[in-house]
Amino acid sequence: VNALVRKVSRALVANRLPAFKSAGNTLLDRMKTGRALRKKEYDVFFPDFSLNGGKREVELGFILIPGALVDPLAYATIAAKLSDEGILVAVMNTEPQRLPTDKTDAGKVKVLTIMYDIIAGVSDGANFGLALVKKWAVGGHSMGAFQAFEVIGDLKPGVSQLVMWGMGSPKELEKKKNLHDAA
Repeated sequence: VNALVRKVSRALVANRLPAFKSAGNTLLDRMKTGRALRKKEYDVFFPDFSLNGGKREVELGFILIPGALVDPLAYATIAAKLSDEGILVAVMNTEPQRLPTDKTDAGKVKVLTIMYDIIAGVSDGANFGLALVKKWAVGGHSMGAFQAFEVIGDLKPGVSQLVMWGMGSPKELEKKKNLHDAA
């Protein structure tokens, strides 16, 4: 059985599809206007700070972990739309495997690094100039939602919200008394 699983896994990874060209165009358009930035570890989409009197503050920062085998660029359109609503969105880069990290501390460290980079503006010498992200949310799509669920418990009080998009409800959720649906 393990040999079959490995063979199927290799075939899935070898036949991954790229994101739609429109998603790449969305990221490029936002980068041209200063509303997005591509980093090695993530793409970040900024709200329109001119609507906030030029203050580089946001109520909510959201770190999105892509689903398994999904090109992280595929989330550019939804990230741009969320940023239009005033949310700072960072889409974690899961290349080259396009898999969320395992259940070790690697996922937590990646999320914390992204949060720090955005607040401090020190990654690769970039100066984002963000003064404040008041609240953080971590979420994911499909397998990325499972990764978000795994890391969020260790990130409190820094992360106050969990977003699970397109996933089944794991049994572990029933054991977590402090999670509630805020919808």
